[in-house]
Amino acid sequence: MPQNAHERARGLIDTLCIEEVPRGELAWLNSHLETCGSCAEHLAKAERIVKALRSVRIKTEETLVRRTQLNVRLHACQMREHLDQVRLLWTSCVMSLAMTVVTTWFLWQASEWLARWWGQGWLWQFAFLTFGFLPSVAAITTWVWQRPSFADHVGFKEGVE
Repeated sequence: MPQNAHERARGLIDTLCIEEVPRGELAWLNSHLETCGSCAEHLAKAERIVKALRSVRIKTEETLVRRTQLNVRLHACQMREHLDQVRLLWTSCVMSLAMTVVTTWFLWQASEWLARWWGQGWLWQFAFLTFGFLPSVAAITTWVWQRPSFADHVGFKEGVE
C-alpha cells in the first residue's frame, strides 16, 4: 500500500478519537483497517489511550467549580441580553423604514399642496427636501456633538505631554 494511505488512515483514526468522521471517510477507513494490521493496531492503541484518559478523575476545589459555573451562567445571560438588544434594533429599523415609506408620501402631498396654495412651484421641492432631511441632519449633528473627541478617547489631557 502507498505510504500516504497509511498516513490518511492514521489521521482519520486520530480525528475519530476526538470528533465524528464523515460516512465516506469512515467507510474507507473500515475497508483499510480490514487489510492493514498496523493501522488496526494504531486504532486499538488510540482507543486504549482515550479510554485511559477518560477514566482519570481530576480533583478540583469546590470554589473553582462554582466560580466557573457562575461565569458560564453569567456569559449565557449576557448573550441572551445581547440577542434581545439585536432583536430590538432590527425591529426598530423595520418600523423606521415602514414609517419613512408612509410619511414620505404624505410629506410629498403636503409640500405640493403648499406650493400650489402659495403659487410657488419651487417651494414644494424645497419644503420636501428640508423636512425630509432635517431629522437625519439633526440626528447626525447630535451624534457628532455628543461623541467624545479623539483626544479624550486616547487619554490626552491639556498641559500634559
